[in-house]
Amino acid sequence: MVNQENTVEMANQYFSNQMDKVSVRRVEYNVTETFKEYLSHRYRNNCYNYSAFAMMGLGKDDKLVRGDICLPDDDWRWCNGGYGHGWIEFSYNGEEFVFDSRCKSIMRKDEWYEIFKPEKMVKFTQAEVLDMILAEGGMEQHGTGYYKVKDMSQKEDPDHRVKTLTKAEIYMSGQKIERFVAYRNPFE
Repeated sequence: MVNQENTVEMANQYFSNQMDKVSVRRVEYNVTETFKEYLSHRYRNNCYNYSAFAMMGLGKDDKLVRGDICLPDDDWRWCNGGYGHGWIEFSYNGEEFVFDSRCKSIMRKDEWYEIFKPEKMVKFTQAEVLDMILAEGGMEQHGTGYYKVKDMSQKEDPDHRVKTLTKAEIYMSGQKIERFVAYRNPFE
């Protein structure tokens, strides 16, 4: 029997392996970083970007989540909720885990919920985000299995599901994402 600590370690390793598919083109520095390199910067107020990018390296049923959370011991202003945040909920071996860019490791979903007490959540699966992009004509095909995400207007993307994916490159095999390159330009 695998103990709980090993299960979290294995889920963390799974997540890390999946992130090998994800990289981020940082225009201001003329560099493309791996997801791990980009995450190491831990940019403040960038949680939804981290989460949206990570979702593209996971499975079609894994979820990008937005909601309000409590920040225990961090800041008295947010200890009772109301801090707008983004995170990922994913399955590994039948268990639910959370990737949160504020945390240094993957956490079990129930433990993360107990600590951060999320509310007012909106969840989108990777499949739903891709379907929305395709349904709205939000991707241009540039070759076999190679797509670029177009800029979606407020009317086309009222929930801001895909805004952070604008100008990203997606390499697919069938319906599965093989590689995802995010585009970050803080001047746009």
